[in-house]
Amino acid sequence: MGKGEKTRYGMTVPFRTLQHLLQEMDLDLVQYTAKRFCFVLGAGASRTSGIPSGQNLVDQWDEYIRRRDSQKEYEIWQREMEIRSKQDQYAHYSDYYQKRFEEDEAEGHTFIRNVTAQAEPSAGYLALANVMTGTANNIVLTTNFDKLVETSIFRDTAQIPWVISTEEELKYLDLYADYPKILKLHGDMFNNMRNTTEETQRLDLSWKEMLKDVLKTYHPVFIGYAGNDPGLMGYLESVAGQIKRPYWLYYREDELTERIWRFVANSQGCFVDGRIGFDGVLMHLFDRFHFQKAYMEQAKEREQVFQAKWQEAKDALTKLLADETESRKDQNLSDDNSMRESVAQIIGQEMPEIWLYNLWNYRPEEQKRLLDAALVKFPKSAYVLGSYALYWEDQHEMDEAEKYYQRAIEADSKDAKNLGNYANFLNLQRQDYDKAEEYYQRAIEADPKRANTLGNYAIFLKNQRQDYDKAEEYYQRTIEADPKHANTLGNYANFLCDQRQDYDKAEEYYQRAIEADPKHANHLGNYASFLCDQRQDYDKAEEYYQRAIEADPKHANTLGNYANFLCDQRQDYDKAEEYYQRAIEADPKRANTLGNYAIFLKNQRQDYDKAEEYYQRAIEADPKNANTLGNYANFLCDQRQDYDKAEEYYQRAIEADPKDANNLGNYANFLCDQRQDYDKAEEYYQRAIEADPKDVRALGNYTVFLYEQRHDYDKTEEYLQKALAVAPDCITNLENYAEYLEDVRHDAKAAQEYRQRAEKLRTEQDKTTPSDKNS
Repeated sequence: MGKGEKTRYGMTVPFRTLQHLLQEMDLDLVQYTAKRFCFVLGAGASRTSGIPSGQNLVDQWDEYIRRRDSQKEYEIWQREMEIRSKQDQYAHYSDYYQKRFEEDEAEGHTFIRNVTAQAEPSAGYLALANVMTGTANNIVLTTNFDKLVETSIFRDTAQIPWVISTEEELKYLDLYADYPKILKLHGDMFNNMRNTTEETQRLDLSWKEMLKDVLKTYHPVFIGYAGNDPGLMGYLESVAGQIKRPYWLYYREDELTERIWRFVANSQGCFVDGRIGFDGVLMHLFDRFHFQKAYMEQAKEREQVFQAKWQEAKDALTKLLADETESRKDQNLSDDNSMRESVAQIIGQEMPEIWLYNLWNYRPEEQKRLLDAALVKFPKSAYVLGSYALYWEDQHEMDEAEKYYQRAIEADSKDAKNLGNYANFLNLQRQDYDKAEEYYQRAIEADPKRANTLGNYAIFLKNQRQDYDKAEEYYQRTIEADPKHANTLGNYANFLCDQRQDYDKAEEYYQRAIEADPKHANHLGNYASFLCDQRQDYDKAEEYYQRAIEADPKHANTLGNYANFLCDQRQDYDKAEEYYQRAIEADPKRANTLGNYAIFLKNQRQDYDKAEEYYQRAIEADPKNANTLGNYANFLCDQRQDYDKAEEYYQRAIEADPKDANNLGNYANFLCDQRQDYDKAEEYYQRAIEADPKDVRALGNYTVFLYEQRHDYDKTEEYLQKALAVAPDCITNLENYAEYLEDVRHDAKAAQEYRQRAEKLRTEQDKTTPSDKNS
C-alpha cells in the first residue's frame, strides 16, 4: 500500500492533506495550465452560517414523527424505508422530509424557506466569493436552497452571479462566461424547491448534460456534501470514470460511506483532510490566492465612496429638514464601520501577501510605494524581498535586483520560487551560466515538483548548454510534475520541432498545450508557424494565427509572424503591412518585428529609405541581434553599395553570434565579390560550413568559389556532392554539377542527367531561396 493511502470496502484511495489541495490550486501553477476547479457544496457548508445541516434536520424530524405517530406506525415506516441505524436515517433525508410534511406539503416549503432565509454568510462564503470572482474557479454546484453564495458575491465583491435553479433556465446558460455561476441542482428557496424522495430520486437530462460539460473541464472539490441525495450521487457514480479527478473533503472519516468511497476510487480521486470545516478550508484558499489585500482595497474604496455620498446626503438633509439629528446618521455610519471591523478581524492583516496582492497591476511608482511599506512592516520576509527583486529587474536596475534576490535567499534559503527566479536572473540578465545552473539545481532540490523551475531549467539546458538529452529529461520531468502545464507542453513541442525534428511528436505536444489552455496565444501562434513551416498546411496555419490573435490582439510575436505568413505564403502585401504595423504598435521595441518589416519594405515596397530607418530601429532595440545586423549588412552591400559600413555590420553580426552560418556565409561572399580577399573568404566559407555542415547555401557558394577562384576541381566536386547529399532537389546545385561534369570531367551523359533533373524540378516548383526573416 502506498504512502498516504487507505483501503476500505476492498478499494484503495489516496488521503491527502489540505496543503496538497492548496498547492494544486496555487495561482503560480494554474496560470500556466488549464486546470480549473468547481465547488460542490452540501448542507455541511452552511452550518456556520446558521442553517441546520441535513443530519440536524433529520434528527428534528425524527423526533417530531415519533411524537406524532404511534410506535407501531413509526416502526412499520422505518422497515419500509429500510432504516436500521442512525447512519441510515441520514441517508434518507428526503424520506424524512416527505414523512414529516406529508399532511401539508406547503408547510414543508415554508419551513425550509424560513430556516434558510435568516442565515448570514459566514467568513467562508466571503472567501468563496473572492475565489469565484478572482480566479477561473468560478462555478458552484449545490444541493442547497440557500442564497449564501450569491449574497456574498454581490455584497463582498460587487459582482453579479449567474444563478440557475430550474431546468428552463439552463438553456440560457453560457458555461464558459466570465461570470461566477451558481447551479442549484435541487432548486432555490423561492423557486422550484425539490425536497421529496420522488423529486430528488434522479436528475433531469438537461442537468446531466450540463454536469457532463462541467465535470470534464473542472476538477470538483466536494465540501460539506454527504452524498445522501440519490439524484446527484447516482449521476456521479455513473460518470466516475469520465470526469476530472475529484477532491472530496471530509470532516470525519466515519462519514465516508461505501458509496462515496467507491465513487472516489473509480474516478481516481482522493480524500482531503477538511476537519477544520468549511470556513477554515475556504479562508486558507483566500489566503493562498492572496485576496486579503484586494478585499481591503475594495473595502477602503467602498468606504470612501460611502463617506462622500453620505456627506452629500447630510448636506441635502440639512437644507430640507432642519430638525434632522446628526445622531441618527452617525449611528448608521457606526453600524457600517463595526461590520467592516468585524470582517477585518476574521480575515487578519498580518501577512505580507495582503500588502502586495495584485502588485503587478499597479504603475511602477505605486508598486514602489507598496513595496517600501511592506518592507518596513516585514523586513525579513522572503516573499517581500523576492517581490522587490522582481520590481528592480523590471526597472532594469540589475544591481539592485541582485541585492534583493540575495537578501530574499538569505531570509529563506529553501524558498524554491526565489531560488528559481534568481537562477532566471543570472541566466538572462547576467549571462553567468555556471552560477545560474547552481541556483536552478538548488531550487529543484528545495522543491523537486515545482513545474516552473523544472521547465525553466530545461530551457536553460537547451539554450545555454545545448545539452539536448538532459534538456529533454527535464521537459519530461516538468510534464510528469504537472501534465497540464501548458507552457511546458508548448516549449517541449518547440524543442521536439527545432532540436529533434520529430514533427509528429511535436504536433502531439502542440495539441496537448492548446488543449490545456485553448486561449494561450503563444502556443496557438507557435502551432500556426509549425503548420506553415513543417506541414505546409497554409489554410490550417492561418486558422491558428487568427485564433492566436483573437486570444491576444496585442501579442506582438503572433502579429509579426502572421504578417510574415501573409507576405510569404499569401502574397497579400497590403494586409501583411497592416499586421507588421499592428505588431510594432503592440511592441515598438521588438527587434525581430522591426527587422522583418525592414525586409518587407526592402523586398516588396522597394522603399529603401524607410527600410533603412527600420533596420536602424531594430538594431537600436537589440544591438546584439545577429540576424538583424547581418540583414542590415546585406542591405548596405546590395542596396547602398556602402562596402565599408557593410563590412562593419558583418563583423558586428559575427561578433554577436560567431556560429551563425548564414552571416558567416554572407560575409564570405562579400569578401570574395567585393574585397577579392580570397584567403579570408575561404576562411569564412569554412567557418560557415563548420557552424552548420548542412547549410546548403554555404556548401553551394563554396563550390562556386572553389571552381571560379581556386580552380581546385577535385575539391569542387567533393563539396558539390556534399551539397547534393544535403539537398538532392536543389536546382542551383544540380545545374552547377551538370556544368562541372561537362566542362571539367567532359562527361556529357552524366551532365545531361543532372540537367534533366534540374529542369524537371523547375517545372514542378518555382526556385526557392531561404528566407532572411526572423522567427
